[in-house]
Amino acid sequence: MPASSPEERRAIAAIAALSRSATESGTDRLANANRAYRASFNVGHECRMCKLITIDQALPADEIERRGEALYKIHMRRLALWRTRGQNFAAQLAAIEADAELAGIATPQ
Repeated sequence: MPASSPEERRAIAAIAALSRSATESGTDRLANANRAYRASFNVGHECRMCKLITIDQALPADEIERRGEALYKIHMRRLALWRTRGQNFAAQLAAIEADAELAGIATPQ
């Protein structure tokens, strides 16, 4: 029977979360999530800070993994650079989009 109200949905979600916490290790879940996130770079990567880079899946597995790890490091270093500059990401992105608009260049969405 589906939840009939937002309060009931919240209660059901809380029960589900507690049930999962009671039966699984949070450390294991986090480790699995981190592995999956890092493995996602083995296909390629694109975000608002990084241009699209794809990895040829015909390469040997160790080369795909090496390149994926490099993409992950590039992404993390870009995040760190933005943080060390002390700039708000949203404000910086807005400035980039404004500059592109002035120059007549389309920005990726």
